[in-house]
Amino acid sequence: MVRKFKFGYKFENMQIVIVAEEARLIKQMHQDYLAGMSTSQIAKKLNTQPIRYNEKNSEWERGNVSYIFKDKAYLGNEDYPQIIEKEINDAVLALTEKNVHRIPEEEQAHAEVFKDKMRCSVCGGVVTRKSTIKGRKDLVLMKCQNKECKCNEIYIHLIKLEEYIKTLFDSISNNPDLMDAETQENREAYSEEIEQETALLKISMRNPTVSRADVINQMMELASMRFSESRTSNYTSVTEKLKEEIGKASQDSRIKADAIDRTIQKILLTPERMVRIRFKNGREFEERVE
Repeated sequence: MVRKFKFGYKFENMQIVIVAEEARLIKQMHQDYLAGMSTSQIAKKLNTQPIRYNEKNSEWERGNVSYIFKDKAYLGNEDYPQIIEKEINDAVLALTEKNVHRIPEEEQAHAEVFKDKMRCSVCGGVVTRKSTIKGRKDLVLMKCQNKECKCNEIYIHLIKLEEYIKTLFDSISNNPDLMDAETQENREAYSEEIEQETALLKISMRNPTVSRADVINQMMELASMRFSESRTSNYTSVTEKLKEEIGKASQDSRIKADAIDRTIQKILLTPERMVRIRFKNGREFEERVE
């Protein structure tokens, strides 16, 4: 039978009462998080004991832990007896805000690089990392942060994006001529995008709700684009350098973050979950990434 009451409680003698063993786990979760454990680590620890979040869940997930942290019922609200002291819960919530973008250590460098390069193809907005998706563990996602954009519900798994880039690098390494297919149309589209970025920057600078850090990031991005555009006048030299960089990078089992930074100008995310990779010579490749 599926649980009808929140984890930690049951209905007995016409009232909601505390389930002692479950309450012990709730208190331990809070203590573990304040001691430095992540929600993923706590979920892994919980999976070593027989008590589950509910009968629908075959195992504990980090989302279950986060939900318990945020649920005010455990403070003694909504007719539920108190399990957690408010001071402890406040400390946990403050820490979750600080660690909202906590990601696995081995992914941090890649997440930082992608954060600076990802853009939404619809609104031009920044696409940043999101630490998890419900029902999955330790997956770093890239998602458009413009809540009004129609692509807001489209996300790309960071690891899948990296796998695609690795495949792309391998293909180019095996066939370097793939980097030579620059067209006048590509150049014109790139120049048009620079104009759009310039207009967006002007709007941001006049908007008091846009943070100074975001404006500076936009300025740096625009400067990088203009620099890359100027270098395309020496297209052959730039392309040959990219071929060399990509050839070296493809020899590793995993593309290093600095190799991505040196070779890729921008990564555009489309609503159809298509990913468009633009290299620093203007060459573009597009693929659907599930």
